Parts: sequence; C-alpha cells; structure tokens
Amino acid sequence: MTAGDSRSGLDEVGAAEVRAIMQSHRVNFDQARLIRHNQILARNGIDPSGMPLDSKAPDTQIRAFALVIIRM
Repeated sequence: MTAGDSRSGLDEVGAAEVRAIMQSHRVNFDQARLIRHNQILARNGIDPSGMPLDSKAPDTQIRAFALVIIRM
C-alpha cells in the first residue's frame, strides 16, 4: 500500500477469489472484482443496482439502499 493511502484493499482470501474468477472466466482484474462484488451482493439478497431482491422489503429499506448507492 502506498504511504498515506487509507483505502483498504482485498484481503488474502478476496485476492484468491479474484484470481480464481480471472482464470475461470478469462477476464481482467477489474471485471473479476465486479463479478465477485455482484456475487457478494446476491448472497446478501441485493441486486447489482443495489436494490433488495426481496419484493416484500419495506419501502424505507429500499430508500436506505438507494441512499447508500447515491453516497458511493
């Protein structure tokens, strides 16, 4: 990590997952990170746009998800 850079990167497990995706899907690093990110979202019931997959999610929960995405 570069001195003064406060961003956290991938941990060892995450890096291994990205490498495995790169090899199995034959994609570059950025594409593999996006695939991994979307898999994590899906496991948590969130679609790639950030909206909950649960159609019964309360409206306030949907607004909260939208606010998180807007702030990113």
